[in-house]
Amino acid sequence: IAANALAIVERELHAGPGPIQRERERLRALLGTRYGEVPALRLELARRIRSGEADRAPWCEAVSAATLASVEAKLAIANPRVLEGRDGR
Repeated sequence: IAANALAIVERELHAGPGPIQRERERLRALLGTRYGEVPALRLELARRIRSGEADRAPWCEAVSAATLASVEAKLAIANPRVLEGRDGR
């Protein structure tokens, strides 16, 4: 367990602030705002999803793409083996 935790910390240090900055910009674009930090933007996205806004195209596809990108970025740090062999991702 300690070795896995150390490997995650090493990947986080190597990645630097890039992943969180990209998520912030992705969420800002998705939500149509120029302001906000990731925790507040995630809450706003969750609110909109719960309200049903994400059920309608084309925003539904945009939410799916942004969510997938965020999950893949987190997996690249936490467990990159999960992403091995994915076609083009």
